[in-house]
Amino acid sequence: MSLRVKGERVLIELDKPQETIKLKSVEIYIPQEYQRKSMTGVVKGVGDKVDLSRYEFKIGDKVVFKRFIGYDVNIGEKEYKICHPDDILGIVEN
Repeated sequence: MSLRVKGERVLIELDKPQETIKLKSVEIYIPQEYQRKSMTGVVKGVGDKVDLSRYEFKIGDKVVFKRFIGYDVNIGEKEYKICHPDDILGIVEN
């Protein structure tokens, strides 16, 4: 199954939230209800009205976006965010 966004929207596949915290030699599990939603993900697609030449990101880039924006979509086991291109705050570089 695939998802194609329309208009001036960006499709971002969310990174998985952190499930554990490692403290020295102890690893602590964080229950799902207390895990923070990810604010990073990979751009998987853009709508037909998005002019990528206006933005610094491109499809395949790992990006950081605003916390409370857009729409959350689950397809199978993956989580996506559909948002406006201006909601992307930065690009994660290695």
